[in-house]
Amino acid sequence: MMFSHCTILWTLFAVVDSHSPLTEKKAEDDIIVKKEIVINNLQNQINQETVIRLSLLKQVYSLVNDMINVKNEMAAMKTNAAEIRKSYDDLRDEDKKMLNEIEQMKHDHNDTSVSLMNVHHEYNKKLSEMEQMMKINHNDTSKKIVNVRNDLLNVTKSVGLLRNYTDEIKAQYDIQEKRMKKLFKKQEKIQSSLGDLHNEDKKILSETQRMIANHSKNTYEKIWKMKEDLEQNITSMINKLPLTKQDCLESSNCWLQYSFEYDDSWNGCEDGAQYVKKTNYSSTPYLGVMTCSSTRYKLFLSKTLTGRFYNIADRAGTGDDHCELLGTTQSGVLPKDYAKSPNTQGFYRSSRGETFTFGTIGYTPNWTSKWYEKWIECGVNIPGNNRIIPM
Repeated sequence: MMFSHCTILWTLFAVVDSHSPLTEKKAEDDIIVKKEIVINNLQNQINQETVIRLSLLKQVYSLVNDMINVKNEMAAMKTNAAEIRKSYDDLRDEDKKMLNEIEQMKHDHNDTSVSLMNVHHEYNKKLSEMEQMMKINHNDTSKKIVNVRNDLLNVTKSVGLLRNYTDEIKAQYDIQEKRMKKLFKKQEKIQSSLGDLHNEDKKILSETQRMIANHSKNTYEKIWKMKEDLEQNITSMINKLPLTKQDCLESSNCWLQYSFEYDDSWNGCEDGAQYVKKTNYSSTPYLGVMTCSSTRYKLFLSKTLTGRFYNIADRAGTGDDHCELLGTTQSGVLPKDYAKSPNTQGFYRSSRGETFTFGTIGYTPNWTSKWYEKWIECGVNIPGNNRIIPM
């Protein structure tokens, strides 16, 4: 493009040189104008081409940068691909291990299932044998219990007859004693009337009276001892009979040994033996006892056997009437430490025979007028000679 413009320019210069001076001047001016036009056109074309080339260079530079970025991305992708490949290989190895473990587990499961089936079969077999033995033992035990009860009934009837016989003998003894008294009075009259009776005869008569009296007394004592022994044997046999937990709770001569949950706010018998029995109060049907010794203990009350057992407070004293819960009218001996009893929830009442109420009790830090002690002595041995049935 630039070569063609230069050729035109030199052609014009040659044409101008071939004319006259005046004409040359005008021609020169025209040439100059044309030159300027041509130069401006050339400059514009050059500028346009330069802009185009710069634009092309920018595009090329941008493409080069894009290619560099693509190259870098491809290198990164290769690295990621290698890592992914490695992860895939690791996962494939893990999958193989898991498959092997699953196969082993299936094998173990099959073995375990077979073992469980064998154990289950053996268990059912043993269970059936035990049930059969229990039925036989139960039948034998039931027959024995029935026989023992029948024997006890027979013994009870015999004791009743013996008591009646003893009462009759006692009545006869009383009659004989009255007769002997009358006889003695008659003898005294005879003795007073026979003042000259020989002394030896008097001794014989006195000895006869003594022997008659001793014989009657010894006979009565033997019969009474036989009655007491029979009653003791019957009581012993009754105590050996099977006793349910409910029967024990309601019995006056049995304690249910049971580690009940209790409020330990003010307790002087910690870690002592624990026993439970029923009370006569429907609002607090269960009495809990924790022993310091057989004669000193801590008393608790509860609404349920398996629930929490609470302290017992007094509104009109310090709790000496609580011995009523142990079946005695005796007033309790207390340590008189109620002034330090802490506030807590528990049962309280004012007097013997009154129903217990549940609420806040204690002396400190807030005075409630309902105090309780660490222990009590009621003159009752626990468990004493009573039967003990474990929970």
